[in-house]
Amino acid sequence: MTVALLLEAVVRGFDTPAGRETALKGVDFTVHAGELIVVVGKSGSGKSVLLHLVAGLDRPTAGRIQVGETQLDTLSDRALTRWRRRSVGLLLQDHQLLPGLSVLHNVQLAMEFAGLVAARERVDQARERLADVGMLNYERARPARLSVGQRRRVALAQALANDPPLVLADEPTLGLDSVRAAAVFRLFSRLAEAGKTVIVATRDYELAGRAGRAVVLADGELIGEHVTEALATLDLVQLNAAAERLRPLRYAPGQIIVRQGERADRFFIIARGEAEVLIDVPDSPPVRVNTLGPGQYFGEVALVRGTQRTATVRASDQTGLDVLALGKEVFGQLLDQSEPTRERIDTVIRERVANVANA
Repeated sequence: MTVALLLEAVVRGFDTPAGRETALKGVDFTVHAGELIVVVGKSGSGKSVLLHLVAGLDRPTAGRIQVGETQLDTLSDRALTRWRRRSVGLLLQDHQLLPGLSVLHNVQLAMEFAGLVAARERVDQARERLADVGMLNYERARPARLSVGQRRRVALAQALANDPPLVLADEPTLGLDSVRAAAVFRLFSRLAEAGKTVIVATRDYELAGRAGRAVVLADGELIGEHVTEALATLDLVQLNAAAERLRPLRYAPGQIIVRQGERADRFFIIARGEAEVLIDVPDSPPVRVNTLGPGQYFGEVALVRGTQRTATVRASDQTGLDVLALGKEVFGQLLDQSEPTRERIDTVIRERVANVANA
């Protein structure tokens, strides 16, 4: 698959009167052409900052962003603006239409700026885009005559005016009723099926569940992919609730994370590196019974059964280990709220206990 977007160790920090704040903390993110990605997370999690960086409206404090063959940090401000007009369809929360122009002319304006569509074709193409969002009947209206939701749909048509390969939308269903919101997501799905890359930031978890892939931003870290893989039976509301309570921890090569016989207080999801699972054997060195990698988890057996830790887990000597830790109480709440997750965890526990017994 063709990589359409690559973020490597992207950091974005801001100086504020209260001191330095970091909106994004070393985000790694890969998106392929033809994917519809939904980024969910509570207000202030970094969703809008992420979209601004990918659109070239802002620059990272550290890290690298590449869209297709274009590495954004190598472009001048002028070149970045030219690239954005030609390559990105962008819908922001504060997207403003020009009040003195009709709906049709507002959409045409994006074509005039980019210079990609011949002048004689602009009216027809603008009408096609308005039809896509259900606003063709309002082509002669001024923005002031429209509702908030109608203006959002016109802004979306404007973002799609130049048939861009990359579409970025920040809360695109804001102000829309459920029928119109669903229609917008269907449009995004069609765009992805046609080979475009679509990234949507939203708090509408019900609609987000229809996307091909959902990730969660929590406290500036893109951790949802690991959580989604480890706890695939959670719905997006539960997934977001879990992500907000997860805490990233890093362990050096060979460092012990949990020790056999200790009291259990946390559940761990692996983000990077490998973990070795060891069982103590009398009068012999510990026996390694499993090796776990990114997207897998450990620590669930003692939490669910209310026992002491049944194995020792340490970071691999070669890789070290980055994990996302969830407290005992929150882990128990998730199992209470999601019967499929409890059933899946129970199945994994039985498999792991049997594996230890056969070691």
